[in-house]
Amino acid sequence: MMTSGMLQRATTPELIALRARKEDARFGVYAEWAGILLIAGVLSRVFMTYVFNACVGDWLRDGHLQLKDLWNVLMYAIPLIFIALSGGLAVAGGVYAILNSLYTKGQMFILKRKMGKLALQASREGADVRP
Repeated sequence: MMTSGMLQRATTPELIALRARKEDARFGVYAEWAGILLIAGVLSRVFMTYVFNACVGDWLRDGHLQLKDLWNVLMYAIPLIFIALSGGLAVAGGVYAILNSLYTKGQMFILKRKMGKLALQASREGADVRP
């Protein structure tokens, strides 16, 4: 079994692809949390709107307008915070996945170029082609 230090030093296309899949697993965490926070934002918006509509008549009759205003602010602020966090995580995860893909493609390009140079040199000298 290869350790993480060995994976960092190894330069074969298979190991580069394996490392890329391992890094892409982190994108799944971002996507899961983005979905969870989006659902939390929608559910809290629906719940708070329902509670506000059920209770606003009593508050207006009792003269507690300060509570109505506070609940009205919270009814919009809390769900929007959840939704904003969800959007931020989705964007961060997407950017992370794109950068990881570009890095992997760059590593593959460099490795193929290096292997091509070594193959050309080996054909001249009859030496081993491994990097």
